[in-house]
Amino acid sequence: MNMKRIAITVSALTFFAMALVGMVMGQDPFVCAIRALIGAVVSYLAARFAVQLAVDVMIKAVVSGSDGTAEEAVTEETRGTEE
Repeated sequence: MNMKRIAITVSALTFFAMALVGMVMGQDPFVCAIRALIGAVVSYLAARFAVQLAVDVMIKAVVSGSDGTAEEAVTEETRGTEE
């Protein structure tokens, strides 16, 4: 999974959506461009953060499952209900 590609795609879509909304609302083209650029930068940073967070969560889940702690916790819970 390429985090940069996802973030760029989200920011490009945000840029065009914000520019279109600005044009429909009758704003000056320069104002539309500046607002869309700012929105694209913010959405790029937010997308990078969100994707990185999701990857970190998945990695921690895989690591905690590989050392046996997750299986042991599940086994202990099921033993308590079987008795």
